[in-house]
Amino acid sequence: MGRRGPLPRSDAAKLTIGAKPSSLLGDPPDVKPGRPRMPGDMSTRAKAVWAQVIRDMPTEMIGRLDAATFRIFCESLSRYEQASVALDGSGLLLEGPRGAPIKNPLNQVVREQAELVRTMARELGLTPAARAALLATKPPEQPTSIDDDIGLPGRFRVIPGPWADEALV
Repeated sequence: MGRRGPLPRSDAAKLTIGAKPSSLLGDPPDVKPGRPRMPGDMSTRAKAVWAQVIRDMPTEMIGRLDAATFRIFCESLSRYEQASVALDGSGLLLEGPRGAPIKNPLNQVVREQAELVRTMARELGLTPAARAALLATKPPEQPTSIDDDIGLPGRFRVIPGPWADEALV
């Protein structure tokens, strides 16, 4: 079963919503920049997926240490496409041993590969939600005074209108 709940927020995102400093995780470890090298023993389709995604992916989103995770993503997407084509060709139902229709076992393969692709895409920041969580937002600026932060109390605010004294406004 996959991870439940929303994706964890980055420290910068936590600061924008006013989180306590004690809840921050700290800076992530430095990862050597650079794209991972494509393994030579992958299938032709997985290599094509690797080349396409690595070309479109921003350099700062992936490092050399991500090669294994990226390989799982590419191979799973390749297997998903292959199983999906096979399922389309053989149909959703097959004839069982007693002549009754049964669910095609390829349904399970397609579902498992789709779940693995989704999980790996989220890990690599390839989904819109994962990209939004990875965006670094700057912490909010510190107010110069408490009045700038919360404003004047209600009894000191002047509300313009026909009833207001023109001299006070």
